[in-house]
Amino acid sequence: YRNAARIAKSIAMSNTEQEHADLATDYKAKMEGSLREICENALGLLERSLLPNCSGDVEAKVFYLKMQGDYYRYLAENLEGEARADKAEKAKKAYSEGFGEAQASLSPVHPTYLGLVLNFTVFLHEVLKDTEFA
Repeated sequence: YRNAARIAKSIAMSNTEQEHADLATDYKAKMEGSLREICENALGLLERSLLPNCSGDVEAKVFYLKMQGDYYRYLAENLEGEARADKAEKAKKAYSEGFGEAQASLSPVHPTYLGLVLNFTVFLHEVLKDTEFA
């Protein structure tokens, strides 16, 4: 859904034929709506069930926090203004908490640690535009 929305946005912006641009804009809106629904369902599961029930399992907690950051990042990518800032802040909080847990308990070459670092860096670069820190 993320790639479909990006492609549709690109087509809508670059197409000189209004009919094609309108079709691309409508398709983009549908893809963003589907993505939003998937993200909200996943975040609900993470926040109501998975994160509260993973005490003692650091690897699972880091993985779930990475997922939480990812889903908030996906939402932020398709929003603007205050809504984007809110989702970006929630993503940053989840990634930061996961990073702290990973640093304290996992090997720096652990696959879950590496996945978190990679996705956190993508978030910093693409959403926050903080390429220096990323």
